[in-house]
Amino acid sequence: MIQVLKKISGLLLLLLAVCLLLYCEDPEQIARDRSTRITQRDRSTVRTTESDDYYGIYRFSDYERDSCDDLEEDDRDYEQCLRICDTVYGKKAKECEKLPVDLIFKIEKLYNNMLRLRAEENQLDNRVNTFDFGVMIDVDLEPVLLLLNSWSDRELKEFIIWVAITPSVALALENHDTDSFILKEAFKKLGDALSGNARIEYGLGQSLRGYGDTFWAIAENNRNDAAFVIAHDLIMDICSTKNCKLKLYCLREEFESAFTRQNRCHYAKDRRSFRSKNCYIHGPNVWAYWENLNQNDQFDDSHFPKDTKLNEEVCDSVCQTEVCTINN
Repeated sequence: MIQVLKKISGLLLLLLAVCLLLYCEDPEQIARDRSTRITQRDRSTVRTTESDDYYGIYRFSDYERDSCDDLEEDDRDYEQCLRICDTVYGKKAKECEKLPVDLIFKIEKLYNNMLRLRAEENQLDNRVNTFDFGVMIDVDLEPVLLLLNSWSDRELKEFIIWVAITPSVALALENHDTDSFILKEAFKKLGDALSGNARIEYGLGQSLRGYGDTFWAIAENNRNDAAFVIAHDLIMDICSTKNCKLKLYCLREEFESAFTRQNRCHYAKDRRSFRSKNCYIHGPNVWAYWENLNQNDQFDDSHFPKDTKLNEEVCDSVCQTEVCTINN
């Protein structure tokens, strides 16, 4: 009996030793393993995350293959990547040829998915990786400028709506298009029949999918701060006075009488009792959202201190000296 107990005790001690070897690791090794897992996790998500904080920055090290211009001329991918760069980046093809081949193929797919936009299919939301869009324009803006020239008015509106509802896309424009070329050209094309800055004014006042659904109204509904910032940057580019800027927030329809089309003002709480001769295109929700952003220093604009108010009273005053009427 004693011998049996000794054998059992010996087996238990052996089992305990094995467990200690299996589960008790060097603390330094544990820390190294954890660090490796974090690094690998970050590396794997950097190009696929849908977080608004990741708007697409080009880094050569994020991609596996050599650049197009480093390939041998007899490499089967060489002619193909040259062709893609010529199609997608046009006059900036040389910049594209410096990119990794795997990125060039990815950009071609993105570009082709943006060539024809159908509203009912929500193609931009479903088929375009917003991070890759940011990378594409971080290299150069030329692909989107080429697309703008190829789109119909309906497709153009789909793109502008996408910017208004998607913070990561608006952030990409904010960070990679600091001179507002893309947004400026988009709004100018909507007002193509007009001339000068009136084209942009018309575009900003356009209902993009339903009455009152302007760029700012859609951005406010989707809590898209970056969309407000890039639109204000555009305004700063075309306006040198405070009233010029305010006029664009105060665009309005003017009715022939106080009773004409009285049910058409989108922000009237009781449309049956709406009697104003003017209906402001953007309206109180947009103004309140703008005020909040301005109070939080989102606009780097000396014309608007933090306590600036934007409301119907302010707009009524502005429109006494500025022509705020817009015809849709």
